[in-house]
Amino acid sequence: CNTAHYFIDVIQDNISIPVLNMIEETAAHIHESQQAQKVGILGTNATVKTGLYQKALNKYDIDVIVPSAEDQQIVMESILQVKAGNSSAEVTDTLLPVKARMRELGVQRFVLGCTEIPLLFQRRGSEDLIDPMDILAKVAIEFALEN
Repeated sequence: CNTAHYFIDVIQDNISIPVLNMIEETAAHIHESQQAQKVGILGTNATVKTGLYQKALNKYDIDVIVPSAEDQQIVMESILQVKAGNSSAEVTDTLLPVKARMRELGVQRFVLGCTEIPLLFQRRGSEDLIDPMDILAKVAIEFALEN
């Protein structure tokens, strides 16, 4: 859960095993791979409002664009649809105009900042999407092999 990373420091302080920070790992990946200098965030209201990705990406001087208030409502509605079991093409289609408007603001790549959103794009591969869960999975495998 992307939004749960708001509490990552508290969680880490209260357990004895390391926690991999998906937000930080995603920001580092974007920086190291030089995929974009302007990134759009598609996530929950809480993920956007708490600035989780904004703070992590700004450390690398990567600009972050979030949806307008109206577009953020569309993003949330699509997330709620997936949670209700509807990941149809029609739901995915509601996000395409949001992405287009963000592209007009210079967004080069989109961070799928909610674990439900990748389910909408699994049938429509797109090179402009960054899935933090994929990045976290790779980091977790590397971590496990090193330890």
